[in-house]
Amino acid sequence: MVLETARQIVGPDRVILDNVSTIDDLLNGTPDDVYKAAAYCHKVCGRYHIVGAGCEVSPRTPPENLRAMVRYALEHKP
Repeated sequence: MVLETARQIVGPDRVILDNVSTIDDLLNGTPDDVYKAAAYCHKVCGRYHIVGAGCEVSPRTPPENLRAMVRYALEHKP
């Protein structure tokens, strides 16, 4: 909902940094949760987006969750 609003405000041709949740998805989620969150952000943002976390990444984030975010980015690069 916040991401959708941001897209409406900035328009379709502005870049938005992805908003994969640093707590819900990266820290406490599974690799599948992270991959799905990145896919959702991509769907909302469209072509002009950067896959990334909300702001910072905890040092306790499971490495496999970070790998899932990188995998999504690599599989969907323009």
